[in-house]
Amino acid sequence: MNTAAVRPLVAADLDEVVEINRQIMGRPRRAFFDKRLTSALKDPGHHIQVGADTEGEVSGYLLARIIEGEFGRGSAVILEDIGVAQEHDHHGVGNSLLAGLDEVMRQKGLDTIQTNAAWTAHDLLRFFDHQGFSMAPRHIVECDTALANQTTNDFVDDDDTNSRNGSGGLARDRVYVRLMYDTDAAAIGAIDRALTGTDRSAYLNRAVDEALNDSSVRVSLVAEIDGFVCGFIMARVDFGDFGQTDPVAVIDTIGVKPDQGHHGIGAALLSQLLMNLSGLHIEHVRTEISRENFDLLAFLYTHGFAPSDQLALERRRSD
Repeated sequence: MNTAAVRPLVAADLDEVVEINRQIMGRPRRAFFDKRLTSALKDPGHHIQVGADTEGEVSGYLLARIIEGEFGRGSAVILEDIGVAQEHDHHGVGNSLLAGLDEVMRQKGLDTIQTNAAWTAHDLLRFFDHQGFSMAPRHIVECDTALANQTTNDFVDDDDTNSRNGSGGLARDRVYVRLMYDTDAAAIGAIDRALTGTDRSAYLNRAVDEALNDSSVRVSLVAEIDGFVCGFIMARVDFGDFGQTDPVAVIDTIGVKPDQGHHGIGAALLSQLLMNLSGLHIEHVRTEISRENFDLLAFLYTHGFAPSDQLALERRRSD
């Protein structure tokens, strides 16, 4: 078994990381890794990017980020991607990379690693099982963007007045929805405080920045009534997630002002998001939610979401 020296990834590692992933995927994803490495260097406090060196060359990489509250989840590390060069496969490089991640988590006082993988990714699931991962208490749900033009009665809140009156049209036609800008951060923070009862300004400001700058395409949206932001949906588009061959949009969080509930705002945000993604030839949008978040799960299922083929996994930090 080779001995792999683990260290932080640096910008100069980009070419070797892209080549390792090309070996695994069959095509290069340079733009994806360029954005990830750039984000890590810009905000090292919320990204963990580990490399393994074997005999003087990069033999593996691991990309992770720290979350602090998407859909009510506590602080944890999201393992986004891990890869080992073919010539170093089955030599313990993956073990070394996860041990390196554990060490960084220990220094940061973090205990939980979360990730996901398709149930058909047998080799990856076998690796995660060997590393002590198990099924997490969360659901991954997914929606086909072709539902963007679903009829009103299927795509509005249950007690939406216009729906009861049979006015027709799509949810997004009754609520003004536009792209999110960085100037919306304060309004989004106010809605979040009203919903959660806590001030998560630091997290939300960073989330807005990531939604606008770290995603391959800007797709995050806000809804307005009378010129004031009344709801938002943060989403991103990446070519990531362990062998994903086609782009999939991921919803990180959605919120509507409590006093504006049941006016079709959430439905309008989802409807517009699906339409925009469909126009970009992105066929699916996915999100991950605690299994106890019954209201949000019911809302998403009502609006076309269904269980994904992705499994939610997690494990405690190995000490």
